[in-house]
Amino acid sequence: MLESAGPLGVAGAEVDPGEEFQGIRRGEVDAVAVAARPEPAGRSSVVDDGVNSAQLYCMNAYLSDTAVGKHIKPGQIKRLRVIQALTDTGGASDDDAQLRHDRKGADSGESGRVKETVLGEIPVEKDGSFFLELPAKMPLRLETLGDGGDVLQAMQSWFWLMPSERRGCIGCHEDRELTPPNRHVMALRKRPIAVGVPKRKEIRQDTKTYPKGGYGR
Repeated sequence: MLESAGPLGVAGAEVDPGEEFQGIRRGEVDAVAVAARPEPAGRSSVVDDGVNSAQLYCMNAYLSDTAVGKHIKPGQIKRLRVIQALTDTGGASDDDAQLRHDRKGADSGESGRVKETVLGEIPVEKDGSFFLELPAKMPLRLETLGDGGDVLQAMQSWFWLMPSERRGCIGCHEDRELTPPNRHVMALRKRPIAVGVPKRKEIRQDTKTYPKGGYGR
């Protein structure tokens, strides 16, 4: 017999061997036996907690759907600034961190100031592409810079990368329905630029060996 209290909750039922479970309430769905069973199939993941960095690339920083980004012309973006929010500001000095923006807490809804530090700046390729190796599990944001170091466009929210993740963007706040251009951008022809992490000599990736001269038909 079903034993439960209230309209919602976890219920237990006693069913005799060979007897089919019959629910007695309209809301009972997908009853599952609490018993030993084979482990369900998992989901593959590239996350590797033994790595403290991740990779991020952008195909073309000039592709933007924002009011500001639409007015940035090819050739204007010279550099990219990487900024990290400091989750523990106890040991940070004023020289290491600056109060750069007033923001609202995403969880609490209360206004407050976020302490940030600049991890570094890197050149952006002529085609608007860049390829970075960044700290994992850290709140980050990006700014595109002009010739004199002026900010052309800045992210107004944070993003995180998981250890060993490889994430790509078509542009900077581009149209979400945009299809990426079919071309090998300049930044991806080189190793990623390390910002805020030690430079790794080897970037782990899957490799295949092809016979010299290719496969015969």
